[in-house]
Amino acid sequence: MFLLLSLLVAGVLASDKPVCPARQCGNVKIQYPFWVDMGGAWHCGHPSLRLECRGRTPVLWLPSGEYAITNIFYDDTVDGDRRVSLFDLGVFSQHNKACPFVGRNLTLPSGSHPTLSLTASDTNLTFLVNCSYIDDTAGAGHLIDCLNSEEHKSTYVFLGDFLPYDYTTQCEKVITVPVLRTSLHGGTTTNLLHAVVPALKKGFELRWSRPAAMSECVGCENGGGLCVHKREAGKKSWTFTCVTNASAAPWAVALKSLVNKEGTVLKIALPIIAGLLILTCASFVWAYKLTGERRISNIQNNATRQPLDIFTLNELEINIELPSISFEEISTATNNFSNNNMIGRGGFGVVYKGIFGSGKEVTVKRLSKISRQAADEFKNEVILVTKLKHKNLVRLLAYCAHEDEKLLVYEYMHNKSLDAFLFDTTRRSILDWPTRFKVIKGLARGLLYLHQDSRLTIIHRDIKASNVLLDAKMNPKIADFGIAKIFEGNEPQAKTTHIVGTFGYMSPEYLMEGFYSVKSDTYSFGVLLLEIISGLKIRSVHVIADDSPSLTAYAWKLWKHGNARGLVDSSIVENCPLDIVVRCIQIGLLCVQDYPDDRPCMSSTVSMLENETVPLLPPKEPLYFPQQNHGTGDHGDNVGISVDDITITEVEER
Repeated sequence: MFLLLSLLVAGVLASDKPVCPARQCGNVKIQYPFWVDMGGAWHCGHPSLRLECRGRTPVLWLPSGEYAITNIFYDDTVDGDRRVSLFDLGVFSQHNKACPFVGRNLTLPSGSHPTLSLTASDTNLTFLVNCSYIDDTAGAGHLIDCLNSEEHKSTYVFLGDFLPYDYTTQCEKVITVPVLRTSLHGGTTTNLLHAVVPALKKGFELRWSRPAAMSECVGCENGGGLCVHKREAGKKSWTFTCVTNASAAPWAVALKSLVNKEGTVLKIALPIIAGLLILTCASFVWAYKLTGERRISNIQNNATRQPLDIFTLNELEINIELPSISFEEISTATNNFSNNNMIGRGGFGVVYKGIFGSGKEVTVKRLSKISRQAADEFKNEVILVTKLKHKNLVRLLAYCAHEDEKLLVYEYMHNKSLDAFLFDTTRRSILDWPTRFKVIKGLARGLLYLHQDSRLTIIHRDIKASNVLLDAKMNPKIADFGIAKIFEGNEPQAKTTHIVGTFGYMSPEYLMEGFYSVKSDTYSFGVLLLEIISGLKIRSVHVIADDSPSLTAYAWKLWKHGNARGLVDSSIVENCPLDIVVRCIQIGLLCVQDYPDDRPCMSSTVSMLENETVPLLPPKEPLYFPQQNHGTGDHGDNVGISVDDITITEVEER
């Protein structure tokens, strides 16, 4: 033991392997103070300069959104600056890549972060978005024809941030973004419009430097060390530690500090390490024994019931920033879960209306106590939904994990779910065409946010009418993220043998082979769009009477024969713009095409819905089920395949 401890101490003291090595993400070298989160406790850089390596692209999160980094300059340049080159990922969220679209101003972090600021190489472009007519010649502005809206409003771009007039009353937004001066070729009024798109793609530069205010790190860095940090569990604060020359981990630095100049390491360090090792070994033995006893007990006592305690309350508090609420408060708010308060029953629980003492109305989902899937959904929603902020996504307010009770508290939706109107003949007329079109566009924007504009790439996997909630103004909000999946990096698709969802809304490749991607959500959205327009369910009596296998096939048949009007709900057909409705039907048919590559992404779908000038391709005829791809690269003939030809490992209806 003495020899082992001596070797351990010697290894620690002689260690020269950096714990903060430079990393490569694509063509960009990432080193201190920038860093990539690899999941460890300690992080090699400043909190505000954390990067995500998304495929081969490093992505920096700024207060205004996500920005892709193309280069980082660590050495001082001629004018004494350290720089980072980057561009706004939001510029590429639109269908028409040749049309300059900017949706947000640049917002830089403030406070005691390493300072980020624009450089002398940058200049500004100012966009006036959705304006009534203005005199663009007065200020050398340029009309962007491809961004004209259906409300006959126009968008303009100006060089610089000085405008000759105050246009805020005439335009919905005034957005100013930086670009490199060199990318505008001098920025003259004659070539500005043609240079805008390349300039936005090339991006801009930021200067980064250490502020004097960060006292924890300035002395360390000036002495040649690295200021690594650790996020304290359950706290928002960071703990800083100086690692000299990046030669050892923080625990090694702490151990070195025990060694005095007289070399008394064995007198001080060895007893401490020996004690720690003994305690650690004893803890492992005790934990192993305890775990074994619990496992035997669980098998004996719960042979037919899966354990639901798959995570602890402490784990939740570490991973999320969401208020918890007591079971007693929720019970009181729902009148002890009275049947009079019950407003719905989902796949894995019951939904209640609750009213707190303050008068605030909420929706409470009480998940099943005996379903393992319900427990998994609870964890998924609590950890996932708290990270999402969008007006077309339902807002999770609080949670409760009390013994075997798992409850979620959401904002209250006064009009409940879309299916309560859409498939109720007595209430369907409330959904006039403007309301239906608002719902369609809101859902598309919500999915676009999940797929592309949020910090995470999220596949919902269960888009359907009952999972769309309506607020008091009939604005749609996507709900129920219990089976949603997060995509890491730039993976195009994933595969599962546990297929969970709702028949009719599941894409063919997911239902038959377990493959899912953002295009799976596109398919579900297309089915729902056709339901919203027709007022018919995916397998309604009306569809079956037509000998069509599904609503999608029925809609395609009508569209092919020039009778798309026949699909429109009779309650709105006489009071709707048929050209727009038929266009929406065609968009829906594009979304439900059998092969994922044929379906548009949600950014293209949003563009097609909101801009009538975007041309539409003719949709392909749907099959009953997709054919197997034998490597020819061709989709083959449109021949249906019966259900007997496929094998599904496990399908769970929700």
